[in-house]
Amino acid sequence: MRRTDFLFLVVIVLMGFLYGLHRILPMRPYSIHQWRQTDCLSITLNYTLEDLPFAQPEIHNTTYGEGKVVSEFPVIYYLIGHLWKLTGPKEFIFRVFNLLIVITGLFLLYRMTAGITGNRYVGLLTGLLLFASPLLVYYGANFLMNAPAFSLALAGGYFVWKYLSGDRPLHLVIATVIFTLAGLLKISSLLLFCAFSAVYLAAVFGIFGLKKLPVRKWLLIVLAIMVVLGINLMWYRYAVQYNTIHKTRGFIFLQGLYPIWDMDKAAIHAHWQRLLHNLLPVYFHPFFLYFILLAFAFNLMHFKSCNRILVLLNIATFIGVVLYMLFFYKAFDVHDYYLTDLLIFVPVTFLTFAERTVRTRKHVVLQWYIYTAAVAFFLFLSYYTASKIRLRYNLHQHFPGLYTLLPKQEIDVYNWYHWHYATYYKAYESAEPWLRNQGIQRTDCIISIPDQSINITLYLMDQKGFTDFGRRRNPPQSYGKWIEHCRDLGARYLIINDRELLKDTTVAPYCRYKLSEYNNLILFDLQNLSYPLD
Repeated sequence: MRRTDFLFLVVIVLMGFLYGLHRILPMRPYSIHQWRQTDCLSITLNYTLEDLPFAQPEIHNTTYGEGKVVSEFPVIYYLIGHLWKLTGPKEFIFRVFNLLIVITGLFLLYRMTAGITGNRYVGLLTGLLLFASPLLVYYGANFLMNAPAFSLALAGGYFVWKYLSGDRPLHLVIATVIFTLAGLLKISSLLLFCAFSAVYLAAVFGIFGLKKLPVRKWLLIVLAIMVVLGINLMWYRYAVQYNTIHKTRGFIFLQGLYPIWDMDKAAIHAHWQRLLHNLLPVYFHPFFLYFILLAFAFNLMHFKSCNRILVLLNIATFIGVVLYMLFFYKAFDVHDYYLTDLLIFVPVTFLTFAERTVRTRKHVVLQWYIYTAAVAFFLFLSYYTASKIRLRYNLHQHFPGLYTLLPKQEIDVYNWYHWHYATYYKAYESAEPWLRNQGIQRTDCIISIPDQSINITLYLMDQKGFTDFGRRRNPPQSYGKWIEHCRDLGARYLIINDRELLKDTTVAPYCRYKLSEYNNLILFDLQNLSYPLD
């Protein structure tokens, strides 16, 4: 093992301890976007406990299509689900699996950058910098597919570089497989693949100063592009068809665009403010964003002296980022994980900048004060990320510097979240044995309220059933009508986590027969009721 390989792994581990990952990995799904976390885990757990075919996943919420719904290619859900058959449902395994994919992608990024620049320490810095993004760290040790898909795209880029460097078809085959899988997990992760394809087209025609590709290499790359796009197209057509058949299309997961042109000016402005002040600080610290934008401007200004392939890749990536933001602009209100794939702009820009600097200013790069400044800035970014991650997981007590690095409003919001979750939702994490002791099986449908999500409370209890998610959609209904609708669909029990809801006159008629209480959860029997009107 190279000395810098070992150093990369040591620094990653130390960063993990700084972020509190050793305490986060054993945790249940928690914090921001717990909604989407439990959707992923729900599919996984149903693979574990039910004999489901690979391409026919299910969730706990049975409001639409009896829970039969698909989003991304479920290969990781399926693998983890079957691993859980041996180990038991341990979310720790899922978190570690995704984190290992992320670390592997960053390691290959470091190796690629070191190979292109000829400087192992520049490569090391490039790989580690992405692990100083709060966005990648949070979702890298999580259950969503965005971070693993992005990291697979990094791995695909590494093997494209190996192919271009050594002309071995095996490397192109590996890149094709990896990019295909990345796209199946998240189609938006193909942003780097599309940028590579654009540069390839420039090489086919010998434009922008690129040497024209020989026909043999030309045909192999065309075949690789067709395979990646063809397989992804087939899967997403199947996913749309599956959801259409089960009447879940458009109700559970987004399968399409969320474009800016569907919004009015006021909404566009509001989303821009949220993107600027709430989401981008999770992407990276603003200081680093300024640096990357300046580096990109520098690359454009020195277009002729930059590595031609890299600078064209940088421009193509930037165009891809802009288009992606236009296509999914409506998601940039609270959905920070939609920014994950845009992280690719950082290493591509930094690599282009670093390659030119190392090649034309080698004597400057080797100066001790340059390395010292780079390490100091890297430590600052890591500390900032630690503050963000620890705040999200309620690990921030006695963490020095938190109140100087983060806005008080952000700290107050998360402190409220931690209190609210502990008060109303924490009990669900250990409620399953309580339900089984009441003779309730996981397939006995339960109405769990209040819960605006699809699967949070249902997954935590491992209980099939219904939540407020169905009640408030198309059009919103009062509790009385909704509970009756759920009873018609097979609901047998009602769980309430907030006693204030008992004062609702449309809920009270369904709370005649209390079976049991567990912490703040109250269980009612719906099986022997007459049918009261709303």
